[in-house]
Amino acid sequence: MSNFTSFVDYDSEKKPSIAVSTHFATSATSSECVAKKPINLLANEIESYSCENVSFSMQFGESEQGKVVCTKVRVRFEPLVPKERDLPQRSKYFDNFYDVPLTAIAKIEVAIVKSSNKGKPDKFQRMEYNLSSMETVSIIKLILKDMRVVTVDLRRSQNGTALANQILFFAKSGPIEKMVQVGAAMDEKGRKAKIPYNGYDAWYSELQRCQQKTDSSSNWTICALHKEGFNYAAQGYPMYVVVSNYLSRTDIERQLQHYKQGRLPIWVWSRSNGNASLLISAEHENNVATPEILAKMQDSIARCHPSSEKPHVIRMDADFVANVGKAFDHLLSLCAIDSYEQYVSREHNWSTKLHRTGWLHLVKSCLLTTFETVRWIVDRDRSVILQEEEGRDLSIVVASLTQICCDPFYRTTTGLQQLIEKMWIALGHPFGERLLGRDDDATRRGKAPTRAASARTDVAPTWLLFLDCVAQLHRIYTFEFTFSPHVLIALWDLSLTGMVPAMTCNNLEEQLCSQVGGGPFPLDRYFEKAYSRMFGNIWHDSVLFLESVKKNQPICSNSKFLQCEFIRPPTSFCDIHLWSDCYLRWILPANGRSSGAPSEEAALDEKMIELARRVRSCEWKKHVELPEEFSSAFPYSIPEICRPIIDLHDSDLERPTDLDAISINSSFNSLSFTQTPVNNTTTESIFDQSTLDKRNRAYGMESPMISMRPKEQIVGFSKYAFDERRMTETPILGQSPQAASTPNRPTPARRSNTVRADNRPVPPPRPAGLSAHPEPILRVRIEQEETSPTVTRF
Repeated sequence: MSNFTSFVDYDSEKKPSIAVSTHFATSATSSECVAKKPINLLANEIESYSCENVSFSMQFGESEQGKVVCTKVRVRFEPLVPKERDLPQRSKYFDNFYDVPLTAIAKIEVAIVKSSNKGKPDKFQRMEYNLSSMETVSIIKLILKDMRVVTVDLRRSQNGTALANQILFFAKSGPIEKMVQVGAAMDEKGRKAKIPYNGYDAWYSELQRCQQKTDSSSNWTICALHKEGFNYAAQGYPMYVVVSNYLSRTDIERQLQHYKQGRLPIWVWSRSNGNASLLISAEHENNVATPEILAKMQDSIARCHPSSEKPHVIRMDADFVANVGKAFDHLLSLCAIDSYEQYVSREHNWSTKLHRTGWLHLVKSCLLTTFETVRWIVDRDRSVILQEEEGRDLSIVVASLTQICCDPFYRTTTGLQQLIEKMWIALGHPFGERLLGRDDDATRRGKAPTRAASARTDVAPTWLLFLDCVAQLHRIYTFEFTFSPHVLIALWDLSLTGMVPAMTCNNLEEQLCSQVGGGPFPLDRYFEKAYSRMFGNIWHDSVLFLESVKKNQPICSNSKFLQCEFIRPPTSFCDIHLWSDCYLRWILPANGRSSGAPSEEAALDEKMIELARRVRSCEWKKHVELPEEFSSAFPYSIPEICRPIIDLHDSDLERPTDLDAISINSSFNSLSFTQTPVNNTTTESIFDQSTLDKRNRAYGMESPMISMRPKEQIVGFSKYAFDERRMTETPILGQSPQAASTPNRPTPARRSNTVRADNRPVPPPRPAGLSAHPEPILRVRIEQEETSPTVTRF
């Protein structure tokens, strides 16, 4: 009893606390749990409002009592008694279960108390504007962009309306200067951070890495657009870009004027062992000078090719951004599940509902365009120009995926970092507008919104679509990547916090004006070591370890043993799956217990440790540390311990309208009821011994024609069966012989009354899909016990 602590009559100022486990040994116990470090508020992060006596719960989690605090950055819950969860703390600045970043909120739903309800539960409605002080909010539901659902029950509290108004106000991202969390993890908020690919050296190194000449005889040149004194500026481009060396200053000036927002075709990558290059640009204006300018541009790029091959232009869909927003809204509505009742209702026809969201169609479209680009670059050795309306969304997605497929360097952690810095940050993808719904660009305020007025959210996460496509490639080519899918999930979660300056601004110009900068890497800056250890790909490392054991050499991280020159993306829906590791990680019934990828990686880890002990020439570093009980979605959710019994009404269940169309599938064949003769003239048991004997006498044979009713085929198997020693062979297509003892027997159902010239009856119609050669035989073997027979067709 020495470890017992009583919480009765405790001091309210000294609230009890229970340590949260962050220990991951396989034999972890409650006594071995390590106390979790408290996460303090950021500098200049002040509390704006708070509510006492609040019930707080995440989806599929138990409600906890405590206090809710709203700041400029987060919604924090302070429980009276913190729960103990055997999960590692992921973020250094946000708690896994008690902190909600305001920038990650997609929708706010509130239940307003109305006198007309008369005891009925309050209905939820979307909150888009401030509520009046005369209205009383009973429950606040926060639907996050990462598919989480947070419920705040205020029925025993007061001033819930004021709390909802504060959350709505701070959830709308404003100017960068007023966002406290931007650059909070960096020194001096990123003011002295070096912005990658905004200078000459980064592009020079990239040209050399792609084995392109950098002297005066080079085909490509690094041009300083903002220092050459051009009359027209390129919006969203860095200060230095790479263009064709065969363009004069006048040609560049005309192209800046001709292409939308001045985003002329620029070089981003070349194949090191080939002649093809990859370029991106915006759409061009259509006027009298268009043919001449386009011809000059294509001729200059063709001269960069040894065979003077003209570049192939791939034009992107103009409605891509709007489609991404609509598909994400539908995906969020489908995957944001907060109760078992919703899970059961949405699980029915899940594939159909997922197909209707349109998200997988966008993934397929991106991968299909990438496949076409790879085919032009690899198979035909021709340069490709990816042309889009503004050149900031789909063209960047396809260009990034193409480089991952064609360059093994970008399938490493360092390569992924440089790819994001070059394609997404330097080339001006509007993270703030697409992810956070903020648009501070004065030149774009007067334009019509890209999203429809009836859109449910204000975001169009092109960034998430890119991560989803990379996850599809990682699932198919697992051994080709040095990083794990947890890196992709961490990047998505980090981009929703608003802490990364480059993923909060819309372009480099805004970063420079706001005096903030810096990308998401290194990830150790934002995530704990326990979570960062999972960023390595154990499957890739295990193969390198086996290679080192075989050669009796130390492990070489730069080994080219697994680096294929190029990989091809999938183009069929059969190869494209829902990224359940990201979208369904919070749904407990959708994940297994002590199974899935964590268990496979743990088993592989143990085998590698055992091999390292036997060999003793190479050292294997442990990758996976799991608790005793874990979920397949580890380390994001706990395993499901029990599931409540849900009472469903008849309206919740959908039954097929045509029972005759139901098929029974076995491991040998598929017996369809639609292909079975039906005898509608009798309701007697089809496996009754007396019935079979009577039919034997009527037909005059030992193997009678058995006509089965569809319903009897499902539930008609009875205990009145044959002995195991006796087997009845029933010809399905065989002609029924004429019975001499019963010349005036009635014609069976579904048989024509027409007789042949030799007075033989016309045989029954052949079921569709069956051929007469060879004659199939249906053998029915039934045992003494009351079991279903085994039906096999030979």
